[in-house]
Amino acid sequence: MDTGPAITIGHGTFQRRLLLLCTIAPFLANLHGFVFRLILRDVEYWCKLPAPPPHYNISSVEWRDLLLPEEADGQLSRCRRYENPQALNGSTRDTIICREWEYSDDGELARTSIVSDWNLVCQRRILVDVMIAVHCFGSCLFTIVAGSLADSVGRMPVLLAGVAILVVSTVAGCLSKSFVAFVAVKFISSGRVTAVMNITVMSAFEVTTHNNRPLHVIFAGTLGLLFSDIWYATIAPLEVDWRLKQTIFMLPTVLMLPSFCVVWESPRWLIAKARFEEAEAVMLSAATINHFPIHYAALVTDKLKTAMARNAVRLPSIDEDMLGGYSIRRRALVLSLSYFSITLSAFVPTFAPPNRKEPWYTLGSFLLNLLGYAVMDFMITRLTMQTVMNVWFAVLSVLECLLSLAVDADPGLLRQTLVMTSSSLFYSGSVLCLVYALELFPTAVRGTAVCWVFACGRLGALLATVVQEFQRLGRADLVHAVAGGLLLASMVAQRGLPYATTVECTKMEKRRSSATIRRSMEYMKKTLESRLHDTRGSRISEHSSKFSTLSRSQRRSRH
Repeated sequence: MDTGPAITIGHGTFQRRLLLLCTIAPFLANLHGFVFRLILRDVEYWCKLPAPPPHYNISSVEWRDLLLPEEADGQLSRCRRYENPQALNGSTRDTIICREWEYSDDGELARTSIVSDWNLVCQRRILVDVMIAVHCFGSCLFTIVAGSLADSVGRMPVLLAGVAILVVSTVAGCLSKSFVAFVAVKFISSGRVTAVMNITVMSAFEVTTHNNRPLHVIFAGTLGLLFSDIWYATIAPLEVDWRLKQTIFMLPTVLMLPSFCVVWESPRWLIAKARFEEAEAVMLSAATINHFPIHYAALVTDKLKTAMARNAVRLPSIDEDMLGGYSIRRRALVLSLSYFSITLSAFVPTFAPPNRKEPWYTLGSFLLNLLGYAVMDFMITRLTMQTVMNVWFAVLSVLECLLSLAVDADPGLLRQTLVMTSSSLFYSGSVLCLVYALELFPTAVRGTAVCWVFACGRLGALLATVVQEFQRLGRADLVHAVAGGLLLASMVAQRGLPYATTVECTKMEKRRSSATIRRSMEYMKKTLESRLHDTRGSRISEHSSKFSTLSRSQRRSRH
């Protein structure tokens, strides 16, 4: 049983503070994903060659042409070189793998890419995939743990501990000087930032009034994602050392520090755990902050105590009963598949060739993101969240199919538009999917279920890094086709979810009640008007009859 509908603390400053954190947390989560794109900037490189012998009186360019073999495309190889500058005794020259490289930014005051600092090229290019995979796996693992802890020990301690670890690990990542240390720190920071995001969104959701929470949480989350795009477009053009650029880029992490001052334990969770005194203290404090009548908040708390006391025997096992319920497991499975599919479809186009550095691309993506949110806001106010999700997944499935067909075409405007549209729909669609999951699961198990759903989404991102090999083998069309098929399967599976959430059912019932009352009032009004008209007509007829009788009597008396 979700006790949330009975909690009344008003809507004001208390909720706005958490909604602000609800904007900052997705903003930071996106920054931690963007940081790889920021510091993995492509640079020109070539195999580092030994110095030519003294008797070779040739230039460095001629020496390079002599020692580097040609690839199939006619370009000089950047990963292999000849072992000897000339063939011995007419034999074929053997090639060896390059162990060192020279880069185009070696002569600059600072290296602008992590690629040149740690030689992430050629056979060492796989380390980039390892780094991204570790990032996704850390996000998956820590989010699951945080969700379970949030249901057992509370939202606030998990959130505050996550913020502290996030700040420390982010600073450590900016100071890391070795590849191993950097990857280890990113494993922790990526996990903590997604855990903080999920718990923050959950906390804001649980203290927001029913009429406001879906749209408010979706707006706050989408706004944070849009701000991350703007911040990336601002910092990316800087030509500075990659460590300094990373430090500047990750500086907004400190914006989560005010959470130590504004975050309270969720009163919904406290009531679900039968900790009524603590729940009452939080509710009265929230009512005071919102300038809500204290006596009304106290009255609501007393009613909750009475209601929960009747179910005191069931409280110790209620969590296990919920997690063991078939309906809960089915919802978790369907939403996990949905989040996995939508995340995979978003990460696959990120490895497509369209140029993301051009200003028009950044501006176009931002405008499409705004348009996607506006369309979603319009639809949610008129349709159920499940219907909107079906529409979103259907459109994304069509886009993936179109990308599968256009993958071999030139990277022109059409293909880039498809990629931008797919990414923009992922922004709003992922937030919608997360909020829908928050609506479907009861408070006592919400953290565990929702964080499992999100973790499955991170597995989709992890799979996207693996399927890059298909793209390198020229089968990117297959990757997009699989992503489109998964989106379509998710849309079909969503038909098994509740057609409307509890809040939407309440709203529809209110609308039906209002419509019924309105029709009854109109019927009563028409009936009253009809009776008044009949009464007025009968009175006029009676008056006319009396007047006619009186006139005849007067005429008779005259005669």
